[in-house]
Amino acid sequence: MSISYQNSQYFKQLSKQNEELEEAVEQRTSELNQKNKHLEIILQTLPVPFGITTVEGRLVQGNEHLLECLELSEAQSKQVNASQFYVDQDDRKRLFSQLDIDGGVTDFECEMKTYHGKPFWATLSVTKIELDFGVGLFVTISDISDRKEKEKRLKHQAFTDPLTGAQNRRAFKRNANNLRIVEANTSLSVAMLDLDNLKVNDTFGHTAGDIVLRQFTEYVQSHLRDKDILGRLGGEEFGLVLSHIQPKEAVKVVQRIVELVEKMTVLAEQHQIQFTVSIGLTRWKRSESLQESLNRADSLLYQAKQQGRNQVQTDIK
Repeated sequence: MSISYQNSQYFKQLSKQNEELEEAVEQRTSELNQKNKHLEIILQTLPVPFGITTVEGRLVQGNEHLLECLELSEAQSKQVNASQFYVDQDDRKRLFSQLDIDGGVTDFECEMKTYHGKPFWATLSVTKIELDFGVGLFVTISDISDRKEKEKRLKHQAFTDPLTGAQNRRAFKRNANNLRIVEANTSLSVAMLDLDNLKVNDTFGHTAGDIVLRQFTEYVQSHLRDKDILGRLGGEEFGLVLSHIQPKEAVKVVQRIVELVEKMTVLAEQHQIQFTVSIGLTRWKRSESLQESLNRADSLLYQAKQQGRNQVQTDIK
């Protein structure tokens, strides 16, 4: 057999094997393309916003829900970085720290913002995935703004007096004690306030009485600073903590409240109602509990009532 004949046979075999290999590659490529199409359809129909990003934050892919959630157009999605959607960049750092430790993150809560700056609360679930160019991140986002708003309302209801809008007894004591811890070296004064001989409910009805209590609370709060704490402790009795103020200055503050309230006129149920307030004021000593200082302020309040009402009684010299 000649060498040229053998070469011809080898060439035919190689050509046949090459054709078979090309057919196999083409079939495999077709199968992969089909699977990719199926995967794309599945991903696009996911009921939650999802995105695939690089570790640096470039958005590689995202479904329509993601674009809608972030108020993004298709064109804008190609120019953004994931970092710009965090309200607080420290949240992104915490997420990546957790991701490095666990390899994935589930239900990570943080405040985010849309492309146009609208804030919203979300939970993020992040998984590392292998992409053609290296490691990427598969991210799903759930908008929990409604849940957060409900939690906020429930918290407000739990710590707010429903009639006056002032802090309730529970919130007053909690916030006062927290203030004492945070401001351990700050001068604090505690007062007990009680409206004098308020027989509005008996004379003009409960609605008028409610209006008086609401307007009294609003009026007093308008003459206090944000750092001061006012709470309704029950009935017509209120507690007050004055911070970052010397005791003698605190006396002036509560004396001013007595004078202002005396000049108040509340219009309720077609009646002009006037009333006064008595106050007991003391210094909150660092060595004592809130309740101990409230008890002393309450005793001073009793003295103010006994000595004619519409006045301040204090042990601050």
